[in-house]
Amino acid sequence: MESAQLQASAPGGSGHDPALMRSLVGRLDTERRLSEELRAFRRVVTRVAESGWSPDLDDGIVLCAAPFAEVFPDWPKELAETAKRLRAGKFEWSTMHPHREVL
Repeated sequence: MESAQLQASAPGGSGHDPALMRSLVGRLDTERRLSEELRAFRRVVTRVAESGWSPDLDDGIVLCAAPFAEVFPDWPKELAETAKRLRAGKFEWSTMHPHREVL
């Protein structure tokens, strides 16, 4: 169910079923979290797409995935650390080094 529908169906007055209210509030919270995750994902993907960088698998999968570390927090910690090191100027040999500041 979309957020607007959930908000519209949330009862505003008294006399409503408390279990229904908890359910609606929980579902609305889930929709809001998903919406924020999608906005964050879009920001990252747009930033990477507009950077001009094209993945080169010769750089390695961890380095190629590093620009997406912030939207995939469940990926190995190594990914976030690699992203930090890339932005700090490491991996000069990689094809993504020239794009490090925007990735």
